[in-house]
Amino acid sequence: MTISIDWAGTHVIYVPKADMVQIAPPPREVRRLDMQDFRMALRDLEDSPDGRPWPQTHLHDTETTLAGMVYARKIKILEPYTVTFEDGQYAVDPYGANHNLADVMNLNQVSLRSANSAGLIVVIQGSGITEQDKLDIADRVLDEAVAEHTGAGTLGDVVDDISAVVDATATAVGNVASAVADVDGDVGAVSIAVGSVATAVSDVHGDVVLVAAGVEAVDGAVAAVKDDTADLLADTAELLVRLSIARAANLDALPNIEAQATLARQILKNDLKLVPGTTNNWVLMNDAGTEPMLRWHVTGPTGSAIVVPVDAPAWRRLSALP
Repeated sequence: MTISIDWAGTHVIYVPKADMVQIAPPPREVRRLDMQDFRMALRDLEDSPDGRPWPQTHLHDTETTLAGMVYARKIKILEPYTVTFEDGQYAVDPYGANHNLADVMNLNQVSLRSANSAGLIVVIQGSGITEQDKLDIADRVLDEAVAEHTGAGTLGDVVDDISAVVDATATAVGNVASAVADVDGDVGAVSIAVGSVATAVSDVHGDVVLVAAGVEAVDGAVAAVKDDTADLLADTAELLVRLSIARAANLDALPNIEAQATLARQILKNDLKLVPGTTNNWVLMNDAGTEPMLRWHVTGPTGSAIVVPVDAPAWRRLSALP
């Protein structure tokens, strides 16, 4: 195990997630901490050069036999030590000893399944499986992929057969619906499709109840599709009434409105340059101030030419807009 202890600092005993065996997968992940292995790892750290100067980390009472029954060991983490499990969304299941981890554990996202008992014993006959073990096994069984357990006579094989029946039934019902739509009430085509359904049902090894349930479910789905189609047609008719030609023209004009707004901003904000003359002498520059965008004719009150130095035109520049 790669457990570590901050001897000279916080005295925290750090337990990595990888040091514990996974007994249940995400999203309800559970890791099992073998308390005997944990204890021996602490003893090894105490015996190391870094750990020898410091107080012992825990007390240990080994397994004891009383009246033919083996009682479990006890492990107590001593002050000033605390325990931190590597952070994450999982649970820790301490195994094989009574302990005080709940009293010395530093809180993070990890949860602790503490199962101390005054009568905790070591099982030396029978299965030794606890109630929690049973729950964990059930979780693993339900989380297993059915596709990996399809041997003849297994539950996975039965489920696979049922899935095939449902698929065949759905295909057959789809054929019925297609035939009805294509022939517009052609009873002969519907009869052929019904015959296909009967053939599919005969391949289910007599599981009539399951097929009936599947057909009922499909009937409900077809009815729901019909209702949705009717609602869609009604909504479409209403939308066509609301969306007149004039409203459509207004929607088409929206991009031009954006362009006009941009030009208005440029006229108000961009630099204006006044040069000598009577034509094209009032110049609107682009956003960068490097190229002309628009020109106007500007004269004096009597139509006389504007006089400004050729090499020093007059400018209109804005320092800031409110």
